[in-house]
Amino acid sequence: MLSYALSRCSGQEALQVGGPFRFQLPLQQYYHATQVVADTADVQSVSQVVGSLDDLPISDHSVDLVLLPHVLSYAENPDSILIQSDNALADGGSLVILGFNPFSLWGLSRGVFKKNDHLLGKGKFLSAFRLYRWLYRHDYYVSQHMSCFFRPPIHDMKKLKYWQIFEWVGQMCCPLRGASYILVARKKTESPVVSFRREILRSFKEVGQKI
Repeated sequence: MLSYALSRCSGQEALQVGGPFRFQLPLQQYYHATQVVADTADVQSVSQVVGSLDDLPISDHSVDLVLLPHVLSYAENPDSILIQSDNALADGGSLVILGFNPFSLWGLSRGVFKKNDHLLGKGKFLSAFRLYRWLYRHDYYVSQHMSCFFRPPIHDMKKLKYWQIFEWVGQMCCPLRGASYILVARKKTESPVVSFRREILRSFKEVGQKI
């Protein structure tokens, strides 16, 4: 599903902010990709650079696509990462966000994950529609919204295979209720006059507005 979403975006330069290195594999099929990681222990390739996710070591307006693979779910300040990603993204570029759906079967079982000290229990499940509001305020429009993994929250991977039919039923009956979602938002291209007016209006808004 991620490969499909990336194939419908345009450009040459891509940036992955945090997340596992495995997301670089589909990204590198379509782009010259760079990944920013927060810890030197996470470096596995020459395409990775170490830096703060809250202060990306990337020039403004220098990439055509920014990929956020579940990084907002585990960030202390997801709004800061979104702003940094917006700064790095060129006009007309694509912001691709992967997240966990709080309204899915997995999202409703967060209490169980926390009790068992599961990785999913440590994250924040930000709804896609909460991100819609942030994207709208920052002049993006959502071009793709997909969801996957409709199977029930079972830890045994072998048993999960027997629930494969839930994927088909979920896509047919409630296509946005999967455990994980992908949002692809396009950054609008503005004239200098419109951009100047927007910055003036933003300067009057309260600093540190949360998503």
